[in-house]
Amino acid sequence: MRTTSGQFRMQDSAGWDWGTVGAIVALEEDVKKDFDIQEITDEIKEKTIEGLQSEVEEYNHYLTGEVYGIVEEMYDESFEQMDYDSCWGYLGHEHAKKMLKAGL
Repeated sequence: MRTTSGQFRMQDSAGWDWGTVGAIVALEEDVKKDFDIQEITDEIKEKTIEGLQSEVEEYNHYLTGEVYGIVEEMYDESFEQMDYDSCWGYLGHEHAKKMLKAGL
């Protein structure tokens, strides 16, 4: 799922066809309420568009199965497992790597 046509034409290089499957919208009154403003500036428009694009990207990760978890295991000297912890639900490979580096 994408919000722009980017590299695609009527078919991508692998021969897959593609098309429009929906739309994402931000209503003026919702934007004003979310940002607690009376007038929508160009800066607010850009932030709103970035937010919508982020939602589509997140949904795409979910649809394509790009959901990751981080598993931490600890073993003693005889390689017996002593401890185990995990956290799942990181959407997108880059986000998972970032969280792994942060130690989360």
